[in-house]
Amino acid sequence: MDLDRIFQAHRQQNPQLSLPEAVRLLRAYSRKGYTSRLWALTAGDIPEPLLEISLDRSLTMAQHPVDLAHLIAALSDQFPGGSIQSHIYDLGLNALSLVFALQLAGTADFTSTIGDVGQPIESYLAQSRTSYDAPAFQTLLRNEASDEDLTSDILAHGIGKVLKRAPTMAISGAMQYIDRLPYVTTVHTYLTERLGAKLQGQTVLNGRAIRRQIRRQTQTYVALRLLLGGQVNRARQTVLGRGMLGQLLDGATEHLWRYLVTYGQLQEK
Repeated sequence: MDLDRIFQAHRQQNPQLSLPEAVRLLRAYSRKGYTSRLWALTAGDIPEPLLEISLDRSLTMAQHPVDLAHLIAALSDQFPGGSIQSHIYDLGLNALSLVFALQLAGTADFTSTIGDVGQPIESYLAQSRTSYDAPAFQTLLRNEASDEDLTSDILAHGIGKVLKRAPTMAISGAMQYIDRLPYVTTVHTYLTERLGAKLQGQTVLNGRAIRRQIRRQTQTYVALRLLLGGQVNRARQTVLGRGMLGQLLDGATEHLWRYLVTYGQLQEK
């Protein structure tokens, strides 16, 4: 398996390779966009590839199509702090989010699932639109927060949970474990652990509270991205959550909620 070949090569150079380092080094084999200077700052040092292997491919996991490069990036984001710079960066995001958006958001919240549904809002704003066009925004959501992307994020959350519980397990072994689980189970775990869902069988008891949580997290993500991009007024408007930005946040929230309900085979009380 390619993952095992990659780890064998890197362990020859570093026999004491830690789990977070092992997860982060996989980014080097994912996709160019995931190894930029920003991501290196976020995730910690990303080593140069030692082998000519690409993990930029599609595969099936838990009987669903998955973007492997996207999954690897989402997995590595669950193990931030690989350098002094990335520790400082993560602390800075925490401070900014608390002061500016009244919501704690570090690296793990700035990426993966919430980042995927926040990105289409950034793209929509970049088109210099002044009003809300629901069909146009839905197209962006389908393209930039696709089912395949969201599945990759949620499977990465499950794999990360296994690895944190059993840090000596091979990453390929954790992937195989999650692959054998019903995907419904992995979605339920994400809902309960990341969003505070209360489930009773196949019924969500606090769906309204979950949607509020998704909206707050997305609001924080977008506000911070705009603030870091120098768009202070738009960042402030995002925090207020009104007008066109409020409609965009509602649309992104509903997109993720529909995905979770559908793939979790859930109904709302």
